[in-house]
Amino acid sequence: MEIDMKKMNKNWMELEKATQDRVGWRMLVGGLCSIGS
Repeated sequence: MEIDMKKMNKNWMELEKATQDRVGWRMLVGGLCSIGS
């Protein structure tokens, strides 16, 4: 059970990181688009 919890936590951490990366990427692309137009 303890190992399962750690695995779940790791997945959550990766999911959160992926979400933050996506938000950062969207902001970056949005910034480039607004500069270009």
